[in-house]
Amino acid sequence: MVNFRRRQLVNRRATAALFASMFACLLLAVTPLWYFTGGASGLIFLVFAGLAIFVPLGSYWFSDRIVLAATGARVVEYADCPQIFDAVDGVRIAAGLPMPRIAIVDDPEPNAFATGRDPEHAVVAFTTGLINSMTRDEFEGVAAHEVAHVANRDTLL
Repeated sequence: MVNFRRRQLVNRRATAALFASMFACLLLAVTPLWYFTGGASGLIFLVFAGLAIFVPLGSYWFSDRIVLAATGARVVEYADCPQIFDAVDGVRIAAGLPMPRIAIVDDPEPNAFATGRDPEHAVVAFTTGLINSMTRDEFEGVAAHEVAHVANRDTLL
């Protein structure tokens, strides 16, 4: 039988292992530069080593902002879309999570996504096409799906 909490722990460990292996691969990629230049290009090596460290950390730390900027999403307040906040709030209470920020993407295609490094920094985004094409029950189902991504920490990567 699958235990939900155990699965979350396994996912967290797998994510940490993925970040560590990504760092190791980037470091291995710049090591030949150091070796074949005889240390003469130490500055270049340090720049690449710095990138090998800060790119994964930056993508982890700022993942929500990066995804929101890439999609053109705008974070909204309760006064802008109370029906969306109410639907997400009901789902997140049932999941025992903090309230994520809500964003809207101006796109006629029905779609939604969740991003953020943890539940405290999560963002759930919906397109205008999804908001305009679904009933409240359907919308709550989509919101529950996206909040489940936050709960399961699928948004880390």
